[in-house]
Amino acid sequence: MGLATSCRIAPYSLFARKNYFYSDLPKGYQISIFENPLPENGFIEISEDEKKKRIGIIRLHMEEDAGNLKHGETPETTSLSYVDFNRTGVPLVEIVSGPDIQSSQETGDYLGRFRAILQYLEISTGNMERGGFRCNANASVRPKGQKEFGTRTELKNMNFFRHVEKALEYEIKHKISVLEDREKVIQQTDFGM
Repeated sequence: MGLATSCRIAPYSLFARKNYFYSDLPKGYQISIFENPLPENGFIEISEDEKKKRIGIIRLHMEEDAGNLKHGETPETTSLSYVDFNRTGVPLVEIVSGPDIQSSQETGDYLGRFRAILQYLEISTGNMERGGFRCNANASVRPKGQKEFGTRTELKNMNFFRHVEKALEYEIKHKISVLEDREKVIQQTDFGM
């Protein structure tokens, strides 16, 4: 995957234990290659209006998948939480992209291109319904001319490209509305389906 995305391949890597509690892993912590990823500083090209655009890849690192928390799915069980441990411990690759994507359409193009690479290399089925490809996306806005990024919202575990695009469109419109009303954008994490 690193070579297919023009990444620099580091001479060594290191698995480490994350130091915060995971309620959806039986052992309570996650193992990850976070500090020393093998592939880093690469890119993927997408086409936009017949022009190529590079989306930077900061790093690709392996870690173990966590479980799936389910909270009160019926009115009778609203105070209960369940953990589906079926995918815990399964290795996955986390892709950390640069802040180069500027629209929900570019996000969809980027995800489609990345999924095609993974399928071609037989790294993943890319089946989003079965968890073979998921997306966490960050959305932020900033006034024209401002260099610093705005406060972000992280959208987690999105499993359809169209859902990712729609969620980003909503978040962008919401953030613009908040800023136009001269209010402060609050950082938050939203969990998708």
